[in-house]
Amino acid sequence: AYEIMPSLVGSEMCIRDSIATSAESGAGEAAPSLTLTGAVELQSSVTVTTDSGGTDGAVSFSSTVDALSGQTTSLTVDSGTAATTISGAVGATDELSGLTINTTNGDTGAITLTGIGTGTAASGSGSAAVTVGNTGTTTLTLAGTTYNIDGNAEFESVTGADKIVMTGASPTFTLHDDTISFKVGGIHLDNGTFTVNSQGGAISIEGAITGSSDEAVTLNSGATGGATVAVDAIGQSNEILTVDITGTDGVTLNGNITTSDASSGSVDLAGPVTLGDNITIDTEASASNSGTITFASTATINGNKSLTMVSGTGAIALQGVIGGGTALTGLSVNATDGDTGTIEITDIGDGDPAAGVAGTVSIGNANTATLTLDGTRYNTNGTTIYEAVAGSASIKITGANVSITTADDNLTFDAGNIELSTDGTTTISTGTGAGNLVIDGTIDGSTGTGNGSEALTTVSYTHLRAHETRHDLV
Repeated sequence: AYEIMPSLVGSEMCIRDSIATSAESGAGEAAPSLTLTGAVELQSSVTVTTDSGGTDGAVSFSSTVDALSGQTTSLTVDSGTAATTISGAVGATDELSGLTINTTNGDTGAITLTGIGTGTAASGSGSAAVTVGNTGTTTLTLAGTTYNIDGNAEFESVTGADKIVMTGASPTFTLHDDTISFKVGGIHLDNGTFTVNSQGGAISIEGAITGSSDEAVTLNSGATGGATVAVDAIGQSNEILTVDITGTDGVTLNGNITTSDASSGSVDLAGPVTLGDNITIDTEASASNSGTITFASTATINGNKSLTMVSGTGAIALQGVIGGGTALTGLSVNATDGDTGTIEITDIGDGDPAAGVAGTVSIGNANTATLTLDGTRYNTNGTTIYEAVAGSASIKITGANVSITTADDNLTFDAGNIELSTDGTTTISTGTGAGNLVIDGTIDGSTGTGNGSEALTTVSYTHLRAHETRHDLV
């Protein structure tokens, strides 16, 4: 290994051995440092150490870092409390077998990376396994636009907001059936869309994601086989405009999602969803800018936690079963008067457990344009309200042989008229014990997909108040 005091400079250099700086300060008490100017090629696996037990030195690569063509080489950097900066892409021409920077907990030096590899194809990967930062890294700056990695990847910083800073425009992280983790510190996006495609590996983001103004977040774990996504809070105030998460084998929400005050905001989730905490998804940034919320048909919702959604004028579609595996403790969907967005609910509970929500359920409000129940089972265990604007067919029950029940709890259809549109019997019941059933509007059949054979059964063992039940029912 070479022990050098202040710097190593060259226009192009090929490094075959490890490098370590002195533990002592230089002339004038200058800290030891290592500066590599120009493109670097690694002939063998190289370790750069400026954390020598005395004064730690900064490490700076001014340009690209590649393996020598045909060689299997890795780069390890340990700069302790001093900064490490790589200003060019890693492995843009020839892939490294690994990249490791300051992974010892307690190394506080800031780290800056400017990209790994090129493009998104496996042939453009810049490194196999990548481990950058630790729980003491004060700031991890990802200044590039492309991070193409063919191995498991970890990016880590000290706890706190905005500790992993992405300054590159629309940074894209591509894995090839590998895992990727952003650990401990919060992520801050400066510009564009933050994209992670793991193509079969788990995606884990432990800190909150914030933005500068209307950034976007797209996370896709790809094919099955551990293809999960776990996220903390996303957005606050005017930071993140759109969120699109696909976790084929599961999506875990550990924090709230809030979109910014601009047009075309949205939150889209696909894959089985687990609530890791009580979650609020809010796309109602202002009276003029409200976003949509969509849980795809694959996005079942489970977890012993509550879910609150607020979308203002934006549509909400919950197309997966709610509480089919583990009941929620509460469900609120645009429950505040004034929110006009349409609501679609496919199913609540599937019989195992008996109820999909064990707690208060409030879906819609006096201004909800339409509330569509297009599943067949709505089983809740708690006071339950379905509400839409007063008027014709604002509460649409479109499934066949639908069961809407509570477990001896009050059940209310508030304000809106109910329309049954598919042949079969709709059963509305509060169970066999206490529980009032209140239906404020009329109940009508439809000439839509039904043929006049729609039927209604209402059961309440304490009280039933309903307005007229009209034609088209048998």
